[in-house]
Amino acid sequence: MPPDSRERAPVAVWVQALGRVDRALAAFEKAALVLCLLALVVVAVFDALKRNFFPPNVYWSRELIRFSTFFIGMLGAALAAQSGRLISIDLLTRLFSPRGRLILRVATTCFTLCVCAVFFLGSLKLYAGTSLAGEIIPERFGTLAMPVAAVLIAVHMIVRLLCDLDHLFHKRVPADLLHVAPSE
Repeated sequence: MPPDSRERAPVAVWVQALGRVDRALAAFEKAALVLCLLALVVVAVFDALKRNFFPPNVYWSRELIRFSTFFIGMLGAALAAQSGRLISIDLLTRLFSPRGRLILRVATTCFTLCVCAVFFLGSLKLYAGTSLAGEIIPERFGTLAMPVAAVLIAVHMIVRLLCDLDHLFHKRVPADLLHVAPSE
C-alpha cells in the first residue's frame, strides 16, 4: 500500500466508537460541572445575604461551598484531559514533526496515566481515612471527588492513548497534530 493511501485510510470503527463514548462522558462531566457551579453560586449568594441581612447564618453553607469548589476543580481537570489540555508541553512539540508530536503525545499520555494511578491510590487512602462525620455533608463525600476525577481522567487518557496508538500503527497523523503554530 503506497504511503499516501495510508495517510487517507479511514479511521477504524472502534476508534470512532471510543470517540463517541469519550464525548458522551465529557457531556456528562460538563453537566455535573454546571450543576456544581450553579450550587456554588446560589449557596454563596444565599450565605452572603443570610449572614449580612438575616442573621443568624446557616451552618451548612460553608461546607457546601467548599465541596462544590473542590468538585469543580476535579471535574475541570477531567474535562481538560478530554480536550487534550491537561498536560501539554508546547515548547517541545514545536521542535518535532507531526509523527514525532504523536509519539511525544503517547509518551505524555502514558506519564499522565502513571500519575493518575498514584493519585487514585493516594486518594483512596485519604478517602478511607476520613470520617462520616460532618455538619450536614460528611467529609468522606468531599474526598470522593479525587478518586472519581482520577478515574475520569484515566478513562479520557486511555481513549486518547488507544486512538493515538491506532494512528501510529496505521502510520496516520491526527489532524490536530498536523499544524502547530511556529514558536515566537
